Amino acid sequence: MTERSKITSSQRSRLAIVYVRQSTNAQVECNRESTERQYQLRTFAAQLGWPAAAIRVIDQDLGLSGSGLSTRSGFAELTAEVALGHVGIVLALEVSRLARNNADGYRRLDLCGTTDTLIGDADGLYHPGLFNDRLVLGLKGTMSEAELHVLRARLNGGIRNKAARGELRRGLPIGLVWGAADGEVRFHPDAAVTDAIRAVFERFAEMGSALLQGIALCGHCGRKLRVAYSGRSAVASYDCPGDTLANGRGQACVRVGGPRIQQAVSAALLAAVQPAALQAALEAAEGLDSAEQAALAQWQPPLEQARYQAQLAQRRYQRVDPDNRLVARGLETAWEAALQTVQRAEQEVQRRQQHPQQALSAAEREAVLSLADDLQALWSAPSTSDRDRKELLRALLEEVMVAHAREAHQVHLTLRWTGGLISDIDLALPQRAATVRTDEDTVALIRRLAVHYPDAVIAGVLNRQQRTTATGLPFNANRVSSLRTHWGIACFTPPAEPPAGEPVTIREAVAILGVAPSTLHRQLNDGLIAGEQVTPGAPWRILITDALRAHFAGEAPEGYVPIVEAMRRLGVSRQTVLQRVKRGELEAVHVSQGNRKGLRIKVQNPTRDLFDEPASAGG
Repeated sequence: MTERSKITSSQRSRLAIVYVRQSTNAQVECNRESTERQYQLRTFAAQLGWPAAAIRVIDQDLGLSGSGLSTRSGFAELTAEVALGHVGIVLALEVSRLARNNADGYRRLDLCGTTDTLIGDADGLYHPGLFNDRLVLGLKGTMSEAELHVLRARLNGGIRNKAARGELRRGLPIGLVWGAADGEVRFHPDAAVTDAIRAVFERFAEMGSALLQGIALCGHCGRKLRVAYSGRSAVASYDCPGDTLANGRGQACVRVGGPRIQQAVSAALLAAVQPAALQAALEAAEGLDSAEQAALAQWQPPLEQARYQAQLAQRRYQRVDPDNRLVARGLETAWEAALQTVQRAEQEVQRRQQHPQQALSAAEREAVLSLADDLQALWSAPSTSDRDRKELLRALLEEVMVAHAREAHQVHLTLRWTGGLISDIDLALPQRAATVRTDEDTVALIRRLAVHYPDAVIAGVLNRQQRTTATGLPFNANRVSSLRTHWGIACFTPPAEPPAGEPVTIREAVAILGVAPSTLHRQLNDGLIAGEQVTPGAPWRILITDALRAHFAGEAPEGYVPIVEAMRRLGVSRQTVLQRVKRGELEAVHVSQGNRKGLRIKVQNPTRDLFDEPASAGG
C-alpha cells in the first residue's frame, strides 16, 4: 500500500492539523530552523490534497515539554478536535513532537484509530487502525520516551559530576554575581541594580511583612493565599494562586488588600484575650521577681558538671606515666581546658549574685498593670516586632478563610481558633469612585470628525450640538486635543491638494467654482447642489464634479431664463420651480458674470397649470 493511498475523501473533507512544539523557550529563540520546518508542514498538507482553508496550525505549546509533566493547551485542543471527529490528519515533524510519554501517546493512537484519523511525520503517513502502522507508531513512542530518559540521565550525571568537583555554578539571585575565585559570590558591579535591591529591603524592613502569611486561605477554592506587594507604597495584598479563574473573565478567586483584613483580625484577637489580660499582667509582674532566682538556679548544675569534669581530667593526668610525654601532654591540655570552663561558670554565677536584677518598683508595677487596659497600644508599639505579632497570632489562630464578595463589596472572614471555635467577620471594602468619562457617542463623533477637520472646527461642531465634556465644560481646541490623545485618535492633517473625487470645504469650493460662499450655502440649503455633513452643525463638504462646474456657468446658455421668467412661463410658484430643479425635471445653471447674476432655468415649452382657466376662443 502506498502512503497516499491511505488518504480517503472522507479524511480530506475534514481538517488537517499541523502540531508545532519545541521543548523550551531557549529552543524557540535559538533553533529557528526547527520552527520553520514545522510550519512548512502546511505546504506538505496542501500537497496531500487538503485545501488551504482546511489546514490549521496549533502552536500554543511552543516552549513546553512534551513529557506530560506540564499542561499543554495546544495538545488538549488537538485531542478534543480528534475526539469530535473534526480531523482527517495530524502532521508533526516527528512523533516525539506530539508526546514524549507512552501514556499520552497511546491515548492519541486510540483516538485517531477510532475516528479514522491519519498521523503523518517526516517519515511517512500512518493509520493507527492498521496493525503495522500502529506497531511502528508504538515503537517510535517508546524510543522517544527512552531518548528523553537518556538525555536526562546524561545531563543530570554531568551536573552531579561537576558539583562533586565543586565547580557547579547555578544562577544567583538578582544583585549577586560569581567572582573570579572558586565559590566567590559578589555584589553586582552595577550600582543601579544594588541600590534598587537595597531600597526594596529597606522598604520591607520599614513596612514589615503580611500578618496572616501562611494561615490565610482562599474561601472559594481552599488554596493558601500568597502575599503580593504592589504600588508605590508597596502595600501588601492577599492573592489566590489558583489557576481557576472566576466568571471566565480573568479574575482570580480572591485578590484583596491586606491592611484592612489584618486590622480586623488583630481587633478580633485583642478582643478575645481582653478578659484574661489583667490576670496575665499580674502573673507577669509577679513572675519577674522569681525569674532572677530561677535563672541563678539554672547556672548551678552546669557549674557542678564543669567541676566534675575538671576533677576527672585531673585524676587522669595524675595516673599517667610522667615519662610518657605524648600522652601526658594531651591529658594536661584537657585538664587546663576543663579548669577554664569551671572558671567561666564560677565567674557567671558570681556576677549574677553580685548584681541581681532589681525587683519592680511600685511605679513599674503600675505601668505593667496599665498595659492590660490598653492592649492595642502594646500591640501597635514599635517595640513589638512583626515576629512577635505573628507568634501571638498563631498561638491562638489556626487559619483564616478569606472569601471575597465582589458584588457586595465586602470580604467575609472565617477565623478558626485553636480548640475548634469558629467566628465570622464581615468586612466592608471601600468602593471606588465612579469614573467620569466623556459620552461614547461624543468620542465616536470626534473620531469621525477628526478625519476631516482640525480641533478648533471640531470644538465648534460639538458646541453647536450642545455637547459638553465629562465635567460639563464647553469644548475648545485644547479639550478636543486632550480627548483625542486619551483615546488615541489621530490628528487631522490637511492634504497638499484635494484628492480627485474627494469632498472639499466651502472655502475650497469657492476658490474652485468662483462663486460667493453665501451662494453655495443658499443652494445647498435649497437642495440645488449636492453636499454632505458628517454630523448636524459640521461644515458642509462638496464633491467637485464636471456637472457641478457646468452648473456654475459664466454666462447663461441659450434658452435659460431667470427664475422669475420661469415662474411666469410655467405658471407656478418659486418653490415649485426649485422643487422641479431638485427632482431633475428642469435644468438650471448659476450665472456668475454680467449684470444679472443668479439662477437661470431652462424652460422648453410653457405648460399650463392644472388650476389655470382655459383661454377663451376670442382671446
